[in-house]
Amino acid sequence: DRPLQARPGSAGMIHGSPFTEAGEYRLEWARAQLTARQREILTIMADKAHTEDGELVMEGREVWLGLERTNTSTAFGLLRLCAIRLESGEPSGLERYTINETGLSLIGRRR
Repeated sequence: DRPLQARPGSAGMIHGSPFTEAGEYRLEWARAQLTARQREILTIMADKAHTEDGELVMEGREVWLGLERTNTSTAFGLLRLCAIRLESGEPSGLERYTINETGLSLIGRRR
């Protein structure tokens, strides 16, 4: 078995899983998968935790962090890395995500 890696030029697409077959989280592997934009988003979310500007908001194909729009592949990459958690979902399809302990660990922070 060789370690799973992102393909060069894959634009943030993650190939593989952040979990071992035994179910353990591979933090260093996950850190290596973070794009610069994902790291930036996690940092903003950590700095503005417990405020609306610290929430990643998804509605349909639109994704917002505060007043700044980002793309869905960036947000889904963070979900695949288990770096954010669903804080609330509404029947309209609006979903709010916040950084979690894993996300904080990925950027070298702790609560």
